[in-house]
Amino acid sequence: MSEGIGKAFANAIKDEVSPGQDRSGRHLFQNPHRRSIFTFLSTNPCMDIGTLAARSGLSRNAVKWHLDALVKAGYITKHGMGRASVFYPEGLIGQERIPLFIIVNSPRQSLLFREIVSKPGLFQSQIAENLGRSRQWAASSIKALEAAGLVTGVADGSRLRYYPTRLLPDMADAFYKGAKDFGAYILRKLGQEGGKPPMVVKRGLDRMVVELGYQFHRFDMEIGLNPYNTCLGR
Repeated sequence: MSEGIGKAFANAIKDEVSPGQDRSGRHLFQNPHRRSIFTFLSTNPCMDIGTLAARSGLSRNAVKWHLDALVKAGYITKHGMGRASVFYPEGLIGQERIPLFIIVNSPRQSLLFREIVSKPGLFQSQIAENLGRSRQWAASSIKALEAAGLVTGVADGSRLRYYPTRLLPDMADAFYKGAKDFGAYILRKLGQEGGKPPMVVKRGLDRMVVELGYQFHRFDMEIGLNPYNTCLGR
């Protein structure tokens, strides 16, 4: 069993549980931290444990415990990358899109990409100044985004202005079809869990809120449907 995980965590991960329930007999998503982790990964897929811990305020061990439960239940897919791994909801994206989302949702590239999307045409020096970072930091991040086809530089004299490419907008139709498919898939899967059937409380193009749980203990969970928009904070 992984280092640093207490006996309670280890036993909870090891032992068999009923579908839709954790070791205490509660609904799998009754724990608010587990819901938050799933919501975050559905809006920002391909995050690693360290980033999830930093964003959630939980310890790495706690995040790993929740992820193990979600992977075991088939809600989350683990993708290994050498000694590291990233996680994303099963059915949300295809494996061919993993490299793209690793770049878009990495803390560094995400920050810089959002700056370029919101303020297209900035010079590298302006981006670095706006974000309070060094030019070297901006240069390496821009290079990664260019390699992924997400941004491009346009010459203005001896310098380059940076703009988002059409990579994501040109795939919009496919993105929204994928959102519909994932929404249908996750509702079917949640419907196989214990308790009353899931009920959609609110639904938009990119997110939906679903009511889950047992008859006397219902709770809401937000689920991202289109990470190509939600990862940019739209």
